[in-house]
Amino acid sequence: MIGQLLDKRYRILQVLGAGAFGKTYLAADLRRPGYPQCVVKQLRLLRPNPTAVKNAHRLFQREAEMLEKLGTHSQVPRLLAYFEEGKQFYLVKEFTPGHPLSKEMPPGEPLPEHRVIGILVEILEVLTFVHGQNAIHRDIKPANLIRRNSDGKLVLIDFGSVKEIIQQQDGEAAARTIAAGTPAYMPIEQFYGTPRLNSDIFAVGMIAIQALGGLSSEQLQKLRGDRDGQLGKLEWRSAANTSPGLAAIIDRMVHHSHTQRYQSANDALIDLYEFANIPIEDTALLSGGMSGSLSAGRSFGRSQATQHQEPHASWRQIWRWRWFPVAMGAGALVVGAIAWQLQVPQRWMAAYYRGQGEAILEPIRPERFNKTLSATGLNKLSRQLAADKAVLEKRVTDYSQAIEHYTQALSWSADGAGFFQRGAVHFSRREWRAAVTDLDKALQLRGDDPAVHLYLGQVRRVLGDRDSALKSFNQAVELDPTFTAAYLGRGFLQLERDQRERATEDFKQTLEQQPNWGAAYRGLCQVQTEMEAWEEAIAQCSQAIKLDSNDPVAYQLRGQANFQVNELQGALSDLNVAIGLAPDQAAPYYFRAIARQALNEIPGTLEDLNQTILLDPDYALAYYQRGLLQQRLQNRAAAEDDFRQAAKLCLDRGEVQCYRRAQAQLAKQSPEPAAPQT
Repeated sequence: MIGQLLDKRYRILQVLGAGAFGKTYLAADLRRPGYPQCVVKQLRLLRPNPTAVKNAHRLFQREAEMLEKLGTHSQVPRLLAYFEEGKQFYLVKEFTPGHPLSKEMPPGEPLPEHRVIGILVEILEVLTFVHGQNAIHRDIKPANLIRRNSDGKLVLIDFGSVKEIIQQQDGEAAARTIAAGTPAYMPIEQFYGTPRLNSDIFAVGMIAIQALGGLSSEQLQKLRGDRDGQLGKLEWRSAANTSPGLAAIIDRMVHHSHTQRYQSANDALIDLYEFANIPIEDTALLSGGMSGSLSAGRSFGRSQATQHQEPHASWRQIWRWRWFPVAMGAGALVVGAIAWQLQVPQRWMAAYYRGQGEAILEPIRPERFNKTLSATGLNKLSRQLAADKAVLEKRVTDYSQAIEHYTQALSWSADGAGFFQRGAVHFSRREWRAAVTDLDKALQLRGDDPAVHLYLGQVRRVLGDRDSALKSFNQAVELDPTFTAAYLGRGFLQLERDQRERATEDFKQTLEQQPNWGAAYRGLCQVQTEMEAWEEAIAQCSQAIKLDSNDPVAYQLRGQANFQVNELQGALSDLNVAIGLAPDQAAPYYFRAIARQALNEIPGTLEDLNQTILLDPDYALAYYQRGLLQQRLQNRAAAEDDFRQAAKLCLDRGEVQCYRRAQAQLAKQSPEPAAPQT
């Protein structure tokens, strides 16, 4: 998507966020002076059939109309446009330069009460307007509150419209919505898909607790289990110090029962104004568009007002007006409790967070190979699997957000899918031990998943446990003979085990299933290089480079082969490219040093050997070659040091022939014994 032009107007600049239901991008509007930035939200239809598209179109238009109304508030981003393109739906909204409220609430640093009151008032003033439009935000949290650079005000972003559309396109009743939101800030009714206006008030109260206690979102969520069984209060006061008056307001904001919670943001605001001695005439309550009346909102510390009833109301009317809603609410709680015991919401929330994680980094699974893939797609898979160390070292993506999503999924349901997905991300982050730990747990829970065995094979290969790695690859192939990535991984492992024939079989099987996979041709090139079949090696590496022009190892191997057939300039050219693609790898510098030496470029040779040793202090052949060069330059002491180090490294690795060559050169450096005196 980066660089793509949408609606012939919006140029995508970068990804701002991703979730199970779509992505959010930063874009430039090319039809306005100065190309101002905006936010483009893309809806990903899970089932793009005609009925789903038709329903999504209707609901998407309705949602856009709602966002158009909300954008009239100065602290809600304006809706700029909405459109369809390629059976996808897009919202374009105003971009708000600033920083999220979460940056003002670092864990371990509680905020003073007056600052928390200010934050509460500002959020609730915006919510009063939003709720006045009969809209529920459903995902109020610090990350969705942006402190605007221009005036320092909080702007409420991300109204989650996409989530509503997705749920309803799948045929759910209109009265229920998908249980969208962030668990630490969600009340119980929102988990069950029945959010209310005061569900947002619960989230605001949780933000207050987090700020007062200097808590992380994980610590905040742990408080969810601490409640007074009779009063339904969240027992949070021991984690956050504040005055009794503000604590009482927060208690009512986060009450587990929506019937006992503030019924409107207006109500909560008035109590905050009263507590903080803020004159109402100086507040936003006197502006237009407020829902509810001021007199109805003065609820903090007062007894309930006497309800006026019609003098001749029948029992049936009383039931309809008062007790029927209570009974329905009680029934919903019973159903919810049963669903909770059956792990229904836990499994759904786990799936939700796994979907968000996969939107950032999707692990490689067998179904990816159900069709012939392009060279570009296969090259991406090669880098994701880190089939060689040069490619591995080039990976710089953090993926920490994916780890957070999968960890959240596991907090809801510790199943094999979550451990596998998090283990795959740990692998991509080069966190080998953490990857093994998660993948081993996944193996215990879903041992019949070939993808788990593939990743275990890869990480065990990196850690040098070749026997275990081979068992993992074998199991992956046995479980799914069409899992092409398993053959490729096993092929490179067989090369490390000096099993060239078996490696060749695996690489050929890879190409039979996926003929555009350049890494498999590079593997065949490496086999031919080790067998000293130089012309065949050049042919295989050339095909690898044709399919993947960014493969540094293919250039390095072809450079080695060109050197052996005395194509020195060709060798130098290939090795230059390899170094450009992988400047942190030692091997290309070493082989370029050999080529430069053959061209009698002595200073360049010494420079490359020095760089080889700098990058890999255990590169025995580099010490040996530098020793020969120092010997040629009459630097006897330096030559002795290099040969001695080469001999030590060769001996440490059990490479006897290498050790003997270094020892032989050391012997040549020893001075002739002096003739005996007579």
